[in-house]
Amino acid sequence: MPRRRLRSPTYADVTPYEPPFRFMVRSRSGPGKHLVDIADFDGNGACGCTDFQVNLAPLLHRGLSAQDAFAADLADLRDYHIFEEDCLRCWHICQARGFSLALAIEKELSTQKKNPAAARKPAPRA
Repeated sequence: MPRRRLRSPTYADVTPYEPPFRFMVRSRSGPGKHLVDIADFDGNGACGCTDFQVNLAPLLHRGLSAQDAFAADLADLRDYHIFEEDCLRCWHICQARGFSLALAIEKELSTQKKNPAAARKPAPRA
């Protein structure tokens, strides 16, 4: 069976705005950028785009979790979602979260290179 090649996102569309939680993310539907705060809504994130404001924010304001919204067919998985937990996140939030994770990993690896004694030991093989 052929292996499925995963899409590797590039984060050229994301610019830190007020690190560590706020980013500007390029709009996919036209010129301009949207402000994303990945800490809003208890870590779900919030965005200024129309998709988030009209379709997703009202569900979060009602206090629904992503799992509840997905189970009740109030939110769908989209092609850019990885987990069900992403169903209340627009594309811009997913991009900003991925960029933030990439920065954190890069920073940790850099720290470990500078201080090998503090480096994490590899996981045991099964």
